[in-house]
Amino acid sequence: MIFVGLFVYLYKGYILAQELIWYTISLGLVGYLVWERSKSDRRLARPTVLRSTGILIFLLLLISPVLKTLTLSTDSDSIWALSSVLFTINILLADYRDGRESLIEGSLDVSFPSALSINAAISASVVLGSRLPSNADVFALVLFAVEWFALFPLMRRDVMRKYPDSLFRPVVLNISLACLAFLICSTLSISVGLIYLMAVPLGTAFILPGIYVWLQRYKKDLGGPWDCAVPRLS
Repeated sequence: MIFVGLFVYLYKGYILAQELIWYTISLGLVGYLVWERSKSDRRLARPTVLRSTGILIFLLLLISPVLKTLTLSTDSDSIWALSSVLFTINILLADYRDGRESLIEGSLDVSFPSALSINAAISASVVLGSRLPSNADVFALVLFAVEWFALFPLMRRDVMRKYPDSLFRPVVLNISLACLAFLICSTLSISVGLIYLMAVPLGTAFILPGIYVWLQRYKKDLGGPWDCAVPRLS
């Protein structure tokens, strides 16, 4: 909702591209400092991070004019439908683990569904960005999308991994994000803000747990012993 709200802000001219770019850079700097504190055991060199960030920004600047004309011959209704499908894929396949599972398992790899979720979100951002009026707007939206959908989850996961027994940090973070989303929605429309305010508690308290319980009937636990399969070529 936060990303969609910011897209509407840019689309209707409620916010300038320069303002969103500075907000994104500021949030990225704060997020990097927090991430660096959580990764004190294997910290990346700051020149490497700065160089990678500069390359990313330069590439986005180069391709922004191309992205703006990417769906020039496509109707807006098709764009809204396609972006909705892509964001649905992002929501369904996102990695909602808090980092403690991978800490226990000793695995730091990003799963395939999680990578597919990020790709779907970035693709939806590119599709939506093609509807914006200027190249600067496209650059600002895609830059924020990369930070929001790709970098922020990594920072959140690493922080949760460093403090696995802390409930204060995830609770404060989730409440802050929910309040920010409500503020953005309510400034666009009071009715949308009220719907969001009612949907989030009902969804998290009743609807999503009910779906989870319903899906348990299709869960199958596979047990060993496991025998290596012998391929047969006919």
